Formats: sequence, C-alpha cells, structure tokens
Amino acid sequence: MKHIIIFFTYWTLEGRKTIARTYTSHGTHQLDSYLLRQMAKQCRLTTPEFLDLVKCPMSRDNYELRLREQSIA
Repeated sequence: MKHIIIFFTYWTLEGRKTIARTYTSHGTHQLDSYLLRQMAKQCRLTTPEFLDLVKCPMSRDNYELRLREQSIA
C-alpha cells in the first residue's frame, strides 16, 4: 500500500512563515473526527473553521485575519 504524506505550512501573502502547520498521511483511510480536530488545532482554527478552509468558503484573507487576531501572522 502506498502512502502519501502532505505537509502544510502557512506563509502569509507578505512571505512570512507562520507557526500554523499540519500534515497528514494519505492512504486508504478517511480522516476521523480526532484527526480533523488535531489538524484544525495545528492550523490554529476550530474544527468548523478548518473544514471551511479545506472546502474553500474561508478565503486566504479570512484565514490570515484569523491568524492575526491570534497574533500568529
């Protein structure tokens, strides 16, 4: 079975690296709610916000605003 590992590190539009990062290994399994919560936490979002980011209702500008509100970006 082949696994693909995807790393996500967020860089702002100004080119600054943030501490928001996560990774996942893609195999034959779906992500369960625990892993989604962990990925959301690593990206400094709630689970619903993370799902909005992944599904694209949350724009990059909105994500950066959320990080700035937390003094991360």
